[in-house]
Amino acid sequence: MIKDLFFPTLSDSKSGFYILAFGLFFGILIRILMIYFFIDHDFLHGDAASYIKTARNIVDFGVFGLEQEATVYRPPMYSYFVALIMFIFGNEIVNVQILQIFVGLISGILITRISAIFFPNSSVWIFFLFMLSPFEAVYSVTLLSESLTSLFLVLTAFFLLTFNNLKGWVFGGISLGLCCLTRDIYLLLGFLIVLIWLVFGSDNLKLKFKYSMVFLFSMFFIISPWTIRNYYQTDSFVPISKGRIGYDLWLGTWVKNGEYTKAFIKKTPIFPPEAPLTKNDKLFLEKALEGDPSSPIINDRMLELALERIKKEPLEVFKSYLIRSPKLWLGTRFDVFVINKKWFPRESASWHLIKVSLYGLNFCLMVLGLLGIIFVWRKKNPLIFLTLPIFYSALIYMPFSSFENRYSQPVYPFVLIFAAVSISIIINQVNLKRH
Repeated sequence: MIKDLFFPTLSDSKSGFYILAFGLFFGILIRILMIYFFIDHDFLHGDAASYIKTARNIVDFGVFGLEQEATVYRPPMYSYFVALIMFIFGNEIVNVQILQIFVGLISGILITRISAIFFPNSSVWIFFLFMLSPFEAVYSVTLLSESLTSLFLVLTAFFLLTFNNLKGWVFGGISLGLCCLTRDIYLLLGFLIVLIWLVFGSDNLKLKFKYSMVFLFSMFFIISPWTIRNYYQTDSFVPISKGRIGYDLWLGTWVKNGEYTKAFIKKTPIFPPEAPLTKNDKLFLEKALEGDPSSPIINDRMLELALERIKKEPLEVFKSYLIRSPKLWLGTRFDVFVINKKWFPRESASWHLIKVSLYGLNFCLMVLGLLGIIFVWRKKNPLIFLTLPIFYSALIYMPFSSFENRYSQPVYPFVLIFAAVSISIIINQVNLKRH
């Protein structure tokens, strides 16, 4: 049964059971090492602290917000996920980490099942790549929304690819709706999926249109209660969250990397000389950002500045986009984490070795993933569908200050499945040459 579901190319069922058991064992082990050995977790600052505070407000006061006042700043799903765990198991952070480990393992099992159906030779490889990947492991034990977002994206792909009926489109829409409530940047992904399906799908046009409408209806059926809640709170149309689109869009017009963040004092930005600001704007914004960075006044002014710069210097802005874009994918994927200072003192030889190793591993997986995409495209394999979230992420993040490869982490399972395709082909070619 396990062999048929996940590893159909194996010779016997016992091998499938052992691979599944060993893979899960080492997958859990490496994630536990991320908690207690490899990373110094900081839950007192940044996004993690914000999610914890919001979750506790939900549990204690029934209010979604950093204070005892409802807000529309962030998408709600991850905060409610953390709040549910705290409500059932208590406020200890380790409970959230343990539950997130299982969320990550489910993603790995689902992506293995997809591989087993459409490219069986790669299923063992994708299973071990996912379970042993330090990048998947570290995000599964930190209080950030990447792991949950990734699960909903994988679920969307799983239902659309493996359910050949209306149910697949219903459940796929529900999964993508939950994904958007976790990370609202994916709100337009549903329309891209529908467009590609209408153009390239093999069914008749009437059936394709029917499934597309069901998919979008299911997606927005999940999102709409939160949109109604936002309207009730703000008297304005906010589909999921307001966020800091103006601020991020303005940063995206000139930021090429994250070097300017090193000049932060108590988490307040000190903008460098290359920042396109007048002296008055610079003083105003740096002062204002000491308070509430999500303030509508700040966000609106930043949006004005961003649109002005895009209009006046489109080529320079586009140049910033292109220079910054690779940083969404290349890097150590550990830049937002502090490696355990006890075992790997900062700037020590061991610290540099870890950083270089992580960068090299991620680079190799990205190259293998690209080769896998090319092969799948040439063979017209249905797995090519899994490139949609990858290319969507690359395009949607381009105008924003996406110099952290954290933002591509939710689609990393799809990179891994294409890397597994490449590995299986390389191994097969080597075996053929030996014989």
